[in-house]
Amino acid sequence: MSFLRDSIFNQNFEMHYVKGKLNIINYTKIEWMEKEKISLEKVDGTILITGQNLRVQKLLDHEILLDGTIQAIEWKSPDA
Repeated sequence: MSFLRDSIFNQNFEMHYVKGKLNIINYTKIEWMEKEKISLEKVDGTILITGQNLRVQKLLDHEILLDGTIQAIEWKSPDA
């Protein structure tokens, strides 16, 4: 039962790259989006995704699915 509850109420930041798509779970907010850059805020910093033709395929509460040519994923701490 604990596994089921932990899965449903998961608060951990997760990032999965599968079949050319990047799924990000439990980000705090979208700071900005462009075709070549997407910035997502999370509790302990910012995630910057750079690439070409970046597009949102799915957008849910604190979950986003991106596709396009992803060239880099960078994490920046809040004090950087």
